[in-house]
Amino acid sequence: MLSVPVANGTTFCGLNVSTARVLYLDGENPLVVVREHLQSLGISKTENLIIWGGWNDAPPSPPQSPIILNFASQENVLIIYNPAVAFNPGDENSSNETRKFMDHLRRLAHQGASITLLHHTGKSRTSQDYRGSSDYKGSVDMACSLRKLSEKEGGIDRLALESFKSRIAPGKNLGLQFREGAGLTAFDAPVMQSVSQR
Repeated sequence: MLSVPVANGTTFCGLNVSTARVLYLDGENPLVVVREHLQSLGISKTENLIIWGGWNDAPPSPPQSPIILNFASQENVLIIYNPAVAFNPGDENSSNETRKFMDHLRRLAHQGASITLLHHTGKSRTSQDYRGSSDYKGSVDMACSLRKLSEKEGGIDRLALESFKSRIAPGKNLGLQFREGAGLTAFDAPVMQSVSQR
């Protein structure tokens, strides 16, 4: 949902974004699902957005691969990994193995890239922000949780994007209204969580 506004240099739910080339690595979905998502979000083809998935000749590369490091060193790039479990070769509950994986992402950030890692929440009460090792949260500069507020005819209607960590600037919570074929627009969502800054 963020990739196209960044690729086109347009606003995201009323927020200004900087234009960047976007590399979206999908380790989970088949091409038919990705096409459905693009259509339902109203996303049209743009040269600044590259989607790399399992349908390509080679599967999407992990963050330590030379091709990803080269892309990260270019000016104004955003790299999105979806989902974390598809690219983390270690046990997501192990702090040592998670830290190794997150260190690879930090290296990409040191190259100058902006990195977004999509990760699932857990089912237990203590893993509603994210599942697995606390090193996921400890390694990132900003973290948000996406929560469904309501459904419409069995599909998404309203979502809340809630910030639960921010090192760089005060966290911001967003309400997101989904419209088929048009994507997401902002609305005032109730604030459910406080944001930790460190």
